[in-house]
Amino acid sequence: MLRCLPPCLRRALPASSSSTSAARRGVRLAEHGQSPPQSAPPPPSPATQKDGAVRTPGGGSTASSLNPAEVAHFASFAETWWDTEGPFKHLLVMNPTRVSFIRSILCKHFRRDPNSSKPLEGLKIIDVGCAAGILSEPLARMGATVTGIDAADESIKIARVHAASDPLTASIEYLCTTAEDLVKENKQFDAVICLEAAGIIFKTLKFRYSLSISERGAFLLSYISILENALVVLYS
Repeated sequence: MLRCLPPCLRRALPASSSSTSAARRGVRLAEHGQSPPQSAPPPPSPATQKDGAVRTPGGGSTASSLNPAEVAHFASFAETWWDTEGPFKHLLVMNPTRVSFIRSILCKHFRRDPNSSKPLEGLKIIDVGCAAGILSEPLARMGATVTGIDAADESIKIARVHAASDPLTASIEYLCTTAEDLVKENKQFDAVICLEAAGIIFKTLKFRYSLSISERGAFLLSYISILENALVVLYS
């Protein structure tokens, strides 16, 4: 089911950096009656600092420091990300659906053929809060040049080992860093993706500008809404 966000929330989205205003969309994604993952270990409450910044598990914060408790929380589950019977099993089940959804959005945005074997070939994409690479790997298989970043070194190590087992994903660049630290390297990406982010939704959407997006690039952010029992995706 797809549902547009109300105008008051759409106005909270940052303006597009392209020469023409990009469409701002908020949708609710549900897989034929399947609820979003609920059994995965819940993250600690986002830590709000004096400067108003909210820290996130994957390094996506709006300030230069992270909440060590959050990083440690997700790092403790690093070895279970790819376990089909582990705490993230529902995320693994849902992954093909969200990958298909992201594929359709990016193909439409960049005017690519979604039926191509590598529709994202030539695009540079960064997966913020990549964990063990559940999203990074499908993006790489679709031809994208992928950089995955996460603040949990344990998750990055698992991601590298898992990706190395497949020639199509071995080229993924995994870095244990944060968005605000990576921007110092002046890297630019065609698309910035941050899924199931905690605590950086509306009042911290300026997080988008922590990374350099090309002029006509895309930005996707999602979060799980407990109230709506849905996965909400923001796109600009």
